[in-house]
Amino acid sequence: MSLGLFDSDADVGDVRHAGSVEFDAASGNYSVAGGGENLWRYQDAFHFAWTVVSGDISLAADIAFPDDSTEPHRK
Repeated sequence: MSLGLFDSDADVGDVRHAGSVEFDAASGNYSVAGGGENLWRYQDAFHFAWTVVSGDISLAADIAFPDDSTEPHRK
């Protein structure tokens, strides 16, 4: 499975459901899914994708959440 420009992905913390990353090469879109704790307070659990870079970089992203989620604190 291709992760696009990312090197790898992983769950962090005690997640309820294993996370995933999907890259759609045709549209250039990434979908990141995970099932962890709210990222406030004392327990963080989430899924993320990363790549190693060096030097000065600039990063920009347009982020959208699925409309069918019932979680009011999703991030």
